[in-house]
Amino acid sequence: MAGKTTKTALIKLVILAFAGSEARMKALWARRVKEPFTIITVEEGYSLLPVLGAIIADSSIDKNFVLVQANCFPVKDMSAAQLRLPVLYHRADGQPVYNSRVPVCLNKAVISDLLSRLEKPEDFDAEAFLKAATAGNQYPLAVGHSFGNYVTQVIKPAPCIHRVLEAVITKHFIATSAVGWDAITGIVDNLLAE
Repeated sequence: MAGKTTKTALIKLVILAFAGSEARMKALWARRVKEPFTIITVEEGYSLLPVLGAIIADSSIDKNFVLVQANCFPVKDMSAAQLRLPVLYHRADGQPVYNSRVPVCLNKAVISDLLSRLEKPEDFDAEAFLKAATAGNQYPLAVGHSFGNYVTQVIKPAPCIHRVLEAVITKHFIATSAVGWDAITGIVDNLLAE
């Protein structure tokens, strides 16, 4: 009798993390999400284009995956369905930001087709990302830092700690820049100690 073979689940969640934050990001996501994920290390000021190329080439990542840009992490339990909601981040002035740090559901075939049409790397801009992020979803949900309960952005080296703590209680995600991450590692460590 042949031994039982088990099929390895494809990764459906790809999380980018700034160099040096990978262990904390892994712990934060493992606490809140019951979904296979991988962490990809990026440097501050990274380009999304080579990252997407590597994701497309990685056969362990599902054809439909959620991309979480660096360093965004959940502060509430999140289901797979919640992570796949089509969202579009809006600045305080109402302008959409297509390549924000909020999780976005992408499809490898759509991205591959889009990348094959680029004449030069600079053509991968906000409009191109919008096409990839909203393929098949005509009406993404509007989310923003200044309204709703979805995300708080921490991008300054000296953020208002009270707003960050409020986000831990009232939001679903906190998304940081590299300097914002460094500024709140004490709060992150407290979250992990709970």
